[in-house]
Amino acid sequence: MRPGVVILSLLLPGVGHALLRKNTISILLLIGYGGAVDAAIISRLWFPEMLPGRMFWLTVSLAGTIWIYSAISIFRLAYFRHRPGFVAVKDQAFKQALDLYLQDRYNEARAGFLRVVKLDPEDVEAQLYLSLVEADCGRLRKADRHLSKAKRLDAEGKWGWELARQESLLRAHSSAEG
Repeated sequence: MRPGVVILSLLLPGVGHALLRKNTISILLLIGYGGAVDAAIISRLWFPEMLPGRMFWLTVSLAGTIWIYSAISIFRLAYFRHRPGFVAVKDQAFKQALDLYLQDRYNEARAGFLRVVKLDPEDVEAQLYLSLVEADCGRLRKADRHLSKAKRLDAEGKWGWELARQESLLRAHSSAEG
C-alpha cells in the first residue's frame, strides 16, 4: 500500500499519479484541476465581473469533479494490486500465456500476455514477452513498442540483460528485412 501517494493526490490531484508513473493522466488532472481552481479564484477575487455567479459555480463544480475522479483513480491504482488473490490471478494468467508461447501458439500467447498487462500495466516481464511474441509473428513495430515500454518500466535495471538481448534481436530482424 502507498498511503503517501494517496495523501499527496488528495491534496493536489495528479501528483500521486505522477509518482505512480501515470504521466499522461497526471498532466491532464493537474492542468484540468489547476485551471478550474485558478479560473474560479482569480476571476472571483480580481475580476468578479468576468465570471457571473453561475460560471463561478460551474468552475468550482468542474474542479470538484476532477478531484473526485482523481481520488477514486488513485485509490484504485494504489490499492488494486494488494487485493487478496490478485497475485495468484496474475501469475496464473502469466503461466498460461507462457505455456502457449512455448508451444508456438503465438496469437493465443499474445492474448494471454495482453491480459497480464491489463491486470498489471507495470509488469516488465509481460511486456518483454509481448515483444518476443510480436517479433516472432513478424510485427516488428509492435515488438519495438513493447520493448520500449518494458525498458521504461525497468527503472531498477533488473531486466537489463534480457531487454538488451531482445533489442539486439529486433535490430537483427530489422536489418535482415531492410
